[in-house]
Amino acid sequence: MAFLYDVEQLIEQQTSLPAAGTVLLVTSPEGVPRFRMKNVDHHALFESAGGLFLASLVPNHGTELYSAAATGGMTVGEPMRIDRPQELVVESNWPSGRVVIDGREFGVPRNYVGPLGRLIERVGQRPRRRK
Repeated sequence: MAFLYDVEQLIEQQTSLPAAGTVLLVTSPEGVPRFRMKNVDHHALFESAGGLFLASLVPNHGTELYSAAATGGMTVGEPMRIDRPQELVVESNWPSGRVVIDGREFGVPRNYVGPLGRLIERVGQRPRRRK
């Protein structure tokens, strides 16, 4: 997906953290939002060499999120490290698109459900030791 690639590049440019994969998450003051609602906050969940991180995504000058990512007109907030995989919980209504990170609920747009599953699998894997 072009959007994933654009956001990965944006995160790398603005945070100096290499992003191996990025998934869009959304929240609203009312809880897990419907995706067509206004007043929705966007976040990127991404993997880097240092672990798993969450950062807010803010389109500059009120630009639509996807256009802002494509043109680089978006700010990436301060990345917050998610230290333990246990802090990330996929709710039982999976794959409809809800995930809880450190007690906070996020919605996952339908086309990011697959990438989120793959990201969780990679983060949960432990490196094999050589004998």
